[in-house]
Amino acid sequence: MKTLQTQLDETLGAERLTASLSAAFAGLATVLAAVGVSGVLALVVARRTKEIGVRVALGASRITVLWMVLRKALTLLAVGLAVGIPCAYGRHDWSGACTNSRSGTALTRLPRSYRRVPG
Repeated sequence: MKTLQTQLDETLGAERLTASLSAAFAGLATVLAAVGVSGVLALVVARRTKEIGVRVALGASRITVLWMVLRKALTLLAVGLAVGIPCAYGRHDWSGACTNSRSGTALTRLPRSYRRVPG
């Protein structure tokens, strides 16, 4: 005879492992993305070192130079969000329709060729 907790642990073990691995890979992907963006910013600063030096020599403030560099990062952020959020939302709706979601709106967003119901 097993306790309820033991039965739950045995039954949900695979799901918990899958969730833990998914979270770990999501964290790794986030770290890699952050390293990539910082690499792009380092390249931008390295290419514009002479320009930054001239601007500072001519009296530009630190805020002006910082804003010049961060403008590129904010542009990358805006483009990434503008592309990523609609793609994630669309993927969520599409995957919900593929997993027999009961919401009525998910299935209507699929192309016609995917709407065939096996009979």
